Amino acid sequence: MAARKWGSGSVEEYAPGKHRVRTRIDGKLATLATRLPEAAATRYADALTEVRHQQATLTFRTLVELARNERQRRSDLKTSTIRQEQSTLTLIANALGDIPVNEMQPKDIRDFLKGSKSVSTQRNRLNLIRYVLQMAVDDDVVTVNVADAVKLKRESGRLKKSDLLSELIWPYQQQAIIDKLTTPGRFTLSSDKPTLDQLRRDMLLACYLFALGTGCRLSEQWGVKREDVSDDAILISRSVGNEAPKSGDWREVPILPPTAAALRVMERVRKASPTVAKSEWLFPGERGDQRKWSAPPRGWSDLLKAAKVGHRNWHWLRHTCATSLLCGWWGEAWTLEQVKAILGHASVTTTEIYAQLLDDAAFKAAEKSFQIRSRKREVGNVDFLAV
Repeated sequence: MAARKWGSGSVEEYAPGKHRVRTRIDGKLATLATRLPEAAATRYADALTEVRHQQATLTFRTLVELARNERQRRSDLKTSTIRQEQSTLTLIANALGDIPVNEMQPKDIRDFLKGSKSVSTQRNRLNLIRYVLQMAVDDDVVTVNVADAVKLKRESGRLKKSDLLSELIWPYQQQAIIDKLTTPGRFTLSSDKPTLDQLRRDMLLACYLFALGTGCRLSEQWGVKREDVSDDAILISRSVGNEAPKSGDWREVPILPPTAAALRVMERVRKASPTVAKSEWLFPGERGDQRKWSAPPRGWSDLLKAAKVGHRNWHWLRHTCATSLLCGWWGEAWTLEQVKAILGHASVTTTEIYAQLLDDAAFKAAEKSFQIRSRKREVGNVDFLAV
């Protein structure tokens, strides 16, 4: 046990490498945090000291540190969830940490949330801020949780059809991206090293086609191993930190034309790069290691500009996959239940937003425009076989 000042509690090692923070509350010894490394337990105790002895000047950063340790020891949370929360708490502390808790205003929180355009991200950050401030309310540091006064537009966080329509990658654009990567001289990723340029273009092409054909989230794609590929399906079983996917369930995704093309391109890449050939990952980095969960492949933004396609986050390939299947752009149209299964949605309600888009007047007008633009009866005709 490490001796500390009165009121700050004690840090005890109760198992190898596991520490707990204990203190007296109403005359009785209580355990406030367990299963922590020594450094984390010490930080928790230090933050507790500041809460108790410096309430008048308590900063939001101190509360964030207490919340960080509280969430870390939760046994009911997935490891991937805790890891994501720790990253978000760091972001919140950097933005709001210097504000005294008793001086924080709803406007401070709103200004911080404006830094993200995603309603889902804003909602997740706001919920964490509410959680942190509630600790101050529970300890009588402040009387009101000011985060409760912050309301978000479109609180449900559902994707708007207008947003989805503007961010889709239409079939002629899907083909334009392929053409840029397969036609020599039209797009380069290493102008002074032709062999490296070809390798990088092929890798980017394979990553793009796989995401388009499977609807995988970025982290799920980087978690696929070569052993997960069978003759007719891909097993999706890993996400951030190699934990289970967002839904918590594994799923098998059939090998559609874009996916089959991606696998053919990766065969070329492995023949050209011994380092990639030795890797267990289906889409490793150039050194054969696993890619960073949140980083799209090299050259994605530049490729979109070269193909005259507006900026799209990698995640929009997932939305495009769902819409392409429901529309039948790559062949026979799929049902909602089939698309739900390939995307791994927990409920078909989430998938229905795409079906609603197909019946939208703006979508039908855009589809007709692209039919005329392609000068063909069908909107599709993306040539995956030529890749």
